[in-house]
Amino acid sequence: MEKHFIALSILSLIFLSSAENSSILTLNVEKNENGTISLLINWENAENLTITGYKIFFARVPEFRKEEVEWFSVEYLSSKPQCLYLLDPYSYPSIASFSVDSFAIQLKAVGFVNQAAQKVSPIVVIGATNEPQTPDIHLQITNHSILENGTIAMNFSTNFRQPEQISLFYKETLFNSTFKEEISENWTLINSFSINGKQIIFDLPPSRVYELKLFLKNFTSNIVTIQIPSPVAAPIVRIVEAPILELDPDPNKPLSLSCRAHNPPPANFTWFVNDEPVPADHSFYVVHTVLGEVDGVSTISAKARIRSENVSCMTIGAEGGVGVASALINIRGPGSPPSMITLVADGNGWFNVQWQAPIYPNGELKGFVLYYTLVKDLPLSDWRKVDFGAEANTTRINADGGDLFIRLQAISSSGPGLISDAIPAAQQGRPERAPENPRVALNEANIAILTWSKPATLMPIENYQIFYTRDPATANAQYEEWHSIEVDGNVTSYKLDSQAGFNPKAVYRVRVAAKNSHAIGPGSKIVEFETAYNELPIPTDVSVEIDDENTITVNFTAVRDPNDHSKIIEEYRVDLSRGEDALNARWTSFHSNQQRKIIDTSSHKISIVINGSLLQKNSKYWIRIRAILSRKSQMIRGTSKPKRFFTSDKQNFILRF
Repeated sequence: MEKHFIALSILSLIFLSSAENSSILTLNVEKNENGTISLLINWENAENLTITGYKIFFARVPEFRKEEVEWFSVEYLSSKPQCLYLLDPYSYPSIASFSVDSFAIQLKAVGFVNQAAQKVSPIVVIGATNEPQTPDIHLQITNHSILENGTIAMNFSTNFRQPEQISLFYKETLFNSTFKEEISENWTLINSFSINGKQIIFDLPPSRVYELKLFLKNFTSNIVTIQIPSPVAAPIVRIVEAPILELDPDPNKPLSLSCRAHNPPPANFTWFVNDEPVPADHSFYVVHTVLGEVDGVSTISAKARIRSENVSCMTIGAEGGVGVASALINIRGPGSPPSMITLVADGNGWFNVQWQAPIYPNGELKGFVLYYTLVKDLPLSDWRKVDFGAEANTTRINADGGDLFIRLQAISSSGPGLISDAIPAAQQGRPERAPENPRVALNEANIAILTWSKPATLMPIENYQIFYTRDPATANAQYEEWHSIEVDGNVTSYKLDSQAGFNPKAVYRVRVAAKNSHAIGPGSKIVEFETAYNELPIPTDVSVEIDDENTITVNFTAVRDPNDHSKIIEEYRVDLSRGEDALNARWTSFHSNQQRKIIDTSSHKISIVINGSLLQKNSKYWIRIRAILSRKSQMIRGTSKPKRFFTSDKQNFILRF
């Protein structure tokens, strides 16, 4: 940007002394590339004055005749007659809304002697060219359209830089090719609309004709006439059952709602639970739909009566009209007992009891009821009972002289809930801590790998339970109702691939819990991840064994055919490279007559044996495996990570890498 200085002088404002009268205050300005302005203040013939500072005034040069000027000021304390100040005018909201080079800025400086204003510099204009100001505002409605939902989108043009100050007015009228009749004489302001660039979005009642105009700073646009058509006929929809269902909690009794639509017949149905659509693979709800030529019926079935929820049925007719019907399911009381119940003995007949809120409180929690006894077979009315407030989650019980059993119940604003099963003191042996550091990452085959750390517990761990869901409607606390996979307690990782039931390009939530013969422990932190679009046919668990004759055995799990996941790929190519660097490796492929292959059909484990006579002793090698997708074309897609191993001239050894 070309830099320039402008220097102007003015007559003094106040004649206090001959020195003050003869002094001249000038202001030189320079616009920098980043939008800031450098100001050089020069007070000539001011050597005998007691200068105490300066005040710099600046404002945006008005673009229109009727626009008011808004001045800003900043003080600069200095006793020098010549000083440099850096101003950032775009830090002020009124100026920051404009681009850096779209307008001019006017500036002036005031010099102070003994804290009193003495000299004012001339006004300096910098920025845009000093062209004549635009005398009027241009405001024009260019075109409009009516969207599918009846919303109006109207485009306009204007030379004003702040179109958000526009007002929108309408007047209802009748109009055809021969006459126009005004129904309302006065223009009405539309208060609710949005502006996106040079487009206004708003709504008006359908089946009518309107005149519209825009208004901005005493300037009015042209008037346009629009006709909003009648809405498309929507199917008549109703839920067969009552609109409000009051039910007692029952985990063993299902619940079904039927939605019927007709006139016109529906093209499809969509169910919503608490305004969230129900996916086809929902873990709690099942939807069955039958569409006929006259009407249609869709039924949603819940596995149990445990959730208070708002259920809606939406259908779209053949012409595009939308019909909706809703029903409210009120479960009287929590639909599940308190969760995470533990009973731990700490000696001398004392037991510690802990619990968490129920998964389905169905209202505001009001409290808990604890029942306990030494005789499990007694009727519940004969058990001892203790009431707790809504904030309680732990207590101690003294029950010396026998085996203790407890049951817990939550109470919400909708009523008392389900009571837990009798929990014996033997339940204390469960893992009391959750697995730590759960993580999900994609490996080289685009497969999501879940890893975790063993929980800090002294209790034995026999298995891990992996809970997962892709249903966004289920809460994190409801993970016990998610899909689950049980793995051995000695592993701390698991492949979340298609063979485990994970769909491609889907978002899942997952958590892990340790488990033993007593009970399952608390769940880990929840990890959310997205699976890849497709899994690559790349071996990921390659291991190498070398015997005393340098014969190598490569072991790995067969990968699935990407075109048919029910089949495994049996043909593989083994590449070797001798040297230190895998990045610049020179790979040599071993043909089928140079290797021996063993396939375990039950575990899909593959072992490939290569004779040691083909390798050099005392050498470092890299090895990689590639799946052959087609025997005819020898098509290969992707390769395993290179793995290093060493040969030797020693006898009687086996190395594993």
